[in-house]
Amino acid sequence: MSLPDPAALRAALDNPTGARPRDLAAELGVSEAHLVAANVGRTVTRIAAAPDILLPKLAPLRDLMGLTRNDCAVHERTSPYETFEHNRLTGPEIELRIAPEHWVHGFAIKRAEGAKGPERSFQVFDAEGQAVHKIYPRSRTDLADWDRVAAELATKDGSDVFDARALPKPQPATAARLADLVAAQRLDRVAALRAAGQDEARALAPEALNSALEALGGSKISIELTVANRGVSQIHRGPVERIQPMGPWQNVLDPRFNLHLRADLVAALWSVPLAAGHLALDAFESAGQPILTLSSHGADPSAFAELVSALPLLEPVP
Repeated sequence: MSLPDPAALRAALDNPTGARPRDLAAELGVSEAHLVAANVGRTVTRIAAAPDILLPKLAPLRDLMGLTRNDCAVHERTSPYETFEHNRLTGPEIELRIAPEHWVHGFAIKRAEGAKGPERSFQVFDAEGQAVHKIYPRSRTDLADWDRVAAELATKDGSDVFDARALPKPQPATAARLADLVAAQRLDRVAALRAAGQDEARALAPEALNSALEALGGSKISIELTVANRGVSQIHRGPVERIQPMGPWQNVLDPRFNLHLRADLVAALWSVPLAAGHLALDAFESAGQPILTLSSHGADPSAFAELVSALPLLEPVP
């Protein structure tokens, strides 16, 4: 199979339609990494992608915005990236749980645009070319240190061609399979449930996730909100304040945490009891892939449990 022509991809990038890179890639029938790699040698440099090389170098950069997404949700959290160990990155306001085998291709991007100077980012992609994690500077980021780190991470690979390796595609899931996914992906929770004498998850109406977010806005209830893809889970802990729908997207638009959710793509939602009275809401899309997990956080889970108890159950099919 012939590889996409980088020159043709650059031509598409140089004549922007206003589409975001992920959407433009879909229109062109390539991965997002194909578009990024096409600019290697111009505005893009290949860098080491391995998390144990990349992430420890970010601690001196102060505030960073980490972005993790899947097909249905985008999680953006601002925090220093302080400590990396045992495939886990922690900072005062962020946690990343990492599957390092999917941190395959890394790029440093520096485009000369914007009122505040060049637009910078570090971006990591899996073998297929799907975005795993992106990192952006914020107003308090030391940009001189950023450029030094980018130079230290640079590899000698100057190729503008991206050679993708296909990964297995998820198969469409039945309602029964979606139920099985809760157990399959929460083995640690199952053990805790059995110890607590609880072992049942409840199927909720898919639209109840949007209702939960709207109820949480401004409530001061502390939550843990996780969005994951095959390479990383990104976690926010604390309350959420400003909830604002925009078209098909439901959004959390707080100063240091943003969530963008395609609420219309939630196909299944489960309430899963945890140990010590805590609850989680696990949302899945139609192929059975996780969208996000929303759970209670802190010493007192009662307020979140009360909110979840008011959510509508999934009505059985006649």
